[in-house]
Amino acid sequence: MVAGTRKPRKMDAIPGENTRGFTVAELMIVLIVIGLLASVAIPLYQVVPEKSKETEAIAKLVLIRDAMLAYREENATFGHPSFTDGAPVPVEGTPDEEGPTSAGSLGLRREELLGRYYSHECFSFEGTPGQDGFVIVCDGSRSSAPYGSEVARLVYTIDGNGSIDGGVRAGLGRR
Repeated sequence: MVAGTRKPRKMDAIPGENTRGFTVAELMIVLIVIGLLASVAIPLYQVVPEKSKETEAIAKLVLIRDAMLAYREENATFGHPSFTDGAPVPVEGTPDEEGPTSAGSLGLRREELLGRYYSHECFSFEGTPGQDGFVIVCDGSRSSAPYGSEVARLVYTIDGNGSIDGGVRAGLGRR
């Protein structure tokens, strides 16, 4: 080789040609793939908050049902004068109660029924419990929980057999 001369490299030959990077077509393919993944994933994650609201309501209703079953074991009936249609489920620590062992107590504490979406005010009797059974209603419109406004249209019920029904309130009825 002659001094001072060098063979031009391919990159030095024409500026801007054959530089390293992505083509527009490659970038478009990546954006399409990301869009497809997002269109599948986002609807799946939108179901999660609704499922958590339902799960919390059912967990609290099962807790109350278990307390009612224990009450029946001790008293041979589900009935009590304070368990009337529309009456709130009794919890310890409410102002109208003398103490934790007052008559009609189910042994439930207020904190046990307080969650992210539901509070103890949501739970009441539907009909009057008797010898054979009971129905407990969880009405989200009564909630004073931090996110209670998100469940204002939800109503769930549970009976002594553990049958759960409920969902979004449609007018006055339930789904």
